[in-house]
Amino acid sequence: MEEFLKTIGEYHLATEKGRARLRTPLDWAFIIRLRSFVTWLHKLIRPALEYRLRVDDGFRRAVERYYEERGVKLSPPQLAKEMSYIFMNKIIFYKILERHYPDLPKLRPLNEHDPVRFVERLQEYFDKAVEITGDFEAIFKTGIYDYLTLPRESGSLIDVIDGINAFIEDMDYYRLERFEADIIGHVYEDLIEPSERHQFGQFYTPPAIAELITKWCIRSSDDKVLDPAVGSGTFLIKAYSKLKELKFLESPRRSDRVVHKEVLDQLYAIDIDSFPAHLTAMNLAMRDVREPVRELNVVVEDFFKVVPEQVILTQYRVRTPRGEVRREVVIPRVNAVVANPPYTRWVEIPDKTKDAIRAALAGILRSYNLTARIQQGIEPGIYIHFIMHANKFLKPGGRLGMIISDSWLQTDYGIDFGRYLLENWKVKAIIDISARVFPVPLIGTCIILLEKPYDGEDVDDNEVVFMYLDIPENRSFDIDGILKRL
Repeated sequence: MEEFLKTIGEYHLATEKGRARLRTPLDWAFIIRLRSFVTWLHKLIRPALEYRLRVDDGFRRAVERYYEERGVKLSPPQLAKEMSYIFMNKIIFYKILERHYPDLPKLRPLNEHDPVRFVERLQEYFDKAVEITGDFEAIFKTGIYDYLTLPRESGSLIDVIDGINAFIEDMDYYRLERFEADIIGHVYEDLIEPSERHQFGQFYTPPAIAELITKWCIRSSDDKVLDPAVGSGTFLIKAYSKLKELKFLESPRRSDRVVHKEVLDQLYAIDIDSFPAHLTAMNLAMRDVREPVRELNVVVEDFFKVVPEQVILTQYRVRTPRGEVRREVVIPRVNAVVANPPYTRWVEIPDKTKDAIRAALAGILRSYNLTARIQQGIEPGIYIHFIMHANKFLKPGGRLGMIISDSWLQTDYGIDFGRYLLENWKVKAIIDISARVFPVPLIGTCIILLEKPYDGEDVDDNEVVFMYLDIPENRSFDIDGILKRL
């Protein structure tokens, strides 16, 4: 134990120089086009949204109910951003679908100058997409986000309608489905202001980091994978690619559509926030839009309120012979847990989540002296709670990989956390990262790779790999080379 903790302490001293931000090469022209559309649209609809919140009691109550369910109260500018982003996603996804479904009406610029009717006509297209494909409710049925409010002033209204119509035309040329990269996630990365992102602990995971973790965690084509803090879905996109690769290695002649459906059935996503959950649903659905799949296992719930084998209802409804019903998702025990948990201090965690953490983990937190005691300066990060709770969802022999804050490496409670890790896991690797992965100066990160022991398995005879990744700015790294050393 002492040697393990001493190594951690010495190891951390080498990590504080030359931190730079990781970037992944992409078609940045496309990403810039999407980001600029969201930035432009939200500024034009913001005054109309603020006015509607003041004068429309029913709309305001619906928004307040949504905030209560979500556990976050957004400023009107941020709500306008999210509405603009989801609206953009619907247009993009519809244009993708119309290239694969001949019966779907072609979405062309609309000759409509009434603000309410313009939005209604677009929604008619989106409803038609659900009807014809028999799927994708999670993309097109988005609750409060369906109520986009356009300005009524003629000058602003003309600008908005012309801009939306131009974007519709542009999407005939930009084909998002051709990109392997997580473009949805890259747009999401800059959607939230850094100050708000820091407040809520939400940071986009660089794809190279997600790929390293998922490749280490997933070993079989049949593995089930859970991301309990899914965000925009970067980890599960990488997990999808890995599982698909393994399935085709086993059976090269299998149908793409069959494999697509199988892989989606093996992926499970949880997020407390319905907005990123929508992004995950879209990201997963885009892996193969030719194959309608109702079984997207994406649920909106507080992870600490979920137990293995629990049945959770999705927010969206699916059509059945009994009518439209909310789909049931069972969160099983899995072979791999991957995540980028929130970077949130205990005092910033909502009270409902604190209560859920206490209910789920009070005993083990006491056992390892990891109960938060603010006045004594003991404030473990929420990533510790995620790791502890995730243990319940892993099958024996299953693997966990997370990118977490490296603050525990230099705190007193880090000693107790290290003891918890050594006594409950086979600690495979701790990888500290030279680059500033997230655009906030005070957040350093490390990757932690763990394996759940079998009942009765001795965890004392376990070698831990300590690795330091010195990654130059804007460059990726040799993922396969690192995996060979683990």
